[in-house]
Amino acid sequence: FNDSLQKVCEHQRLREGRAAVICIHVDDVDDDQGRVSIDSYNAVLQELAQRMLRELRGANSMDEDDYERRTVIARIDFRRFGIILPFIETGTDAEAVTERLVQLLQQPVDVEGKVIATRVYAGISLFPQDGAEAETLFANGLAATEEARTGQPGNTCFHSGTVQLRTLQRQDLEVELKTALERGAFSLNYLPIVDAAGHSVRSVEALLRWPDSVMGSHSTSKIIGLAERTGLIVPIGEWVLRQSLGQLRAWHDAGWPELRMAINLSMQEFSRPDIAARLAALMLEAGVQPEHVDLEITEKMLARDAMASFPVLDALKGLGIGLYVDDYGTAACSLAQISHSPVDGMKLDNSLVSAAERCAEDHAACNAGIAAGHALGLTVVAEGVESAERADAMRAAGCDLLQGFYFTKPLGTDDMELYLEAASGDGNDD
Repeated sequence: FNDSLQKVCEHQRLREGRAAVICIHVDDVDDDQGRVSIDSYNAVLQELAQRMLRELRGANSMDEDDYERRTVIARIDFRRFGIILPFIETGTDAEAVTERLVQLLQQPVDVEGKVIATRVYAGISLFPQDGAEAETLFANGLAATEEARTGQPGNTCFHSGTVQLRTLQRQDLEVELKTALERGAFSLNYLPIVDAAGHSVRSVEALLRWPDSVMGSHSTSKIIGLAERTGLIVPIGEWVLRQSLGQLRAWHDAGWPELRMAINLSMQEFSRPDIAARLAALMLEAGVQPEHVDLEITEKMLARDAMASFPVLDALKGLGIGLYVDDYGTAACSLAQISHSPVDGMKLDNSLVSAAERCAEDHAACNAGIAAGHALGLTVVAEGVESAERADAMRAAGCDLLQGFYFTKPLGTDDMELYLEAASGDGNDD
């Protein structure tokens, strides 16, 4: 392992590239009767090693010259694995690989008929900022692992030097977002939601377009994560509400008086005690009636509100707006919570919809979700409809509404108006 790491460092130093070391610590493991034997522990580690070998490209390849593909995995002591990622673009790449591995390794292991749970922690060090020499880079990866062990199982930590660099990067991104909001650099696209039977447009979903100046150097997930952590998601979300409601009013005036607008709420907006009052004020300001507005919330938000007997959802429902559970089927929200909530519908996640085409089990799961929604008196929307075959299948399965790129990609305001005109003219959006 050390020899391979030294070669990677020398190679990347010459080409001014980047690499990473991941150190993974596996705690004592348990079955339903407590701690397991050393032999069973070794069997668990052997299974975890095989999982990583299958997951990582070119793992432990014998091609000595291909440093940029030769991922190295080694058991470096009794409880730990070391992994060399010989070429990465950014620390975010190493973080994504690490999180994927941790999730994979924490899945239960079956040893001699016993299901054994694992507790895994991971530390990351980056070349060259956390060490230009193999010895230093490796030592800092181990130090990051020890830092990870101060948190909950599954925790991942960068070495402190990288953490400081990432803090500076986050501060720069925060400034970029604030500046973009102040100068009006955000915009909205719209995606229609159509009737499953005739494909007439029932509503449009407002989708935020991040400024090109920000998207050019950062991933969408990173931007959203930072906006949520810093609280910037609240003023950004209010901008989305104001712009989308104003646009809905304009479309009503232009000849589509029954068109509805679907808007996503973030957790931070949902958690504000004045969210219902604020939304009421924005609808009054825009001149929009509540019955033409649908708010989309996540399963996590619904489950959180259920813990307190739905105070937020009841307040929002009291305004007269529609409430939909977005991306249904991707999180742990029980049907009991949905049945007692004031929601009006659920949107089946596109992963569930697309999986229905692959095998009988996934098809049955999708149909069960539709049947459950209808049994609860909810409107069911299928997301991710990307073909005529999928549209026909979802209609045949009983979905009420459809949404996806089969009908159109997200459109700007002018193009959305042309789409609405065409749909109104022939009664069909195809």
